[in-house]
Amino acid sequence: MAADAPPGPRDITVTNRSDGGTVTCTVSVGVSRVFTERQAWETALRQADAALYAAKQAGRNRVVVAPPDEPVPA
Repeated sequence: MAADAPPGPRDITVTNRSDGGTVTCTVSVGVSRVFTERQAWETALRQADAALYAAKQAGRNRVVVAPPDEPVPA
């Protein structure tokens, strides 16, 4: 018997308690390595930002991890 596949990305639905209306959201995430030096933090932030935009371009509900040595725009 084949194992069930893990659930895929899902939309997040939030219900307003006052009127019962709902809002559906999606999440895209960009991830980068974290360093301890200030300049390295700035580099990691730029890499995470670039990964976030790549996730958004790839479609909704995506996570993109920046390669550790990927050059980033200044």
